[in-house]
Amino acid sequence: FVGIDHGDGWVYAMDSGTWAPTQVSGVQVVVRKDRYMTGPVLDFYADNSLLMSETSGLMHRKTRRVKDQCKSVGTKWGAKVKAMDLGDGWVRAVNTGTFIPKELDGVRVLITEEEWEAQQAELELKSAQLLRKDNETDEEW
Repeated sequence: FVGIDHGDGWVYAMDSGTWAPTQVSGVQVVVRKDRYMTGPVLDFYADNSLLMSETSGLMHRKTRRVKDQCKSVGTKWGAKVKAMDLGDGWVRAVNTGTFIPKELDGVRVLITEEEWEAQQAELELKSAQLLRKDNETDEEW
């Protein structure tokens, strides 16, 4: 099965949504075999600031092929999704087991929570600067 090792002796089976112990009576019963399930689980945001898509969000994929869309599962633009970075331009959503590309058409569409917060802080700063500039212009009239 495909799962996520949380490092506490339990593995979350993504396909069934159940938990399995990694050891029973001191014997290892679950062994990490899948090469793409080795990274930490992170919070990612669907970011449409560069792609400027007119869709409501980022569609997930059944496999790591862009055209293999999972039409019933997606992440709305600006929403957060917990996923594991697979290290090859894709992440795997924890709650659904679906794949999400980090880029579409060469444009980043999925960013980490840290990058999202930095981007939001930069937007707030630019907004404040524009507001201050508008106020200065108003005083000259």
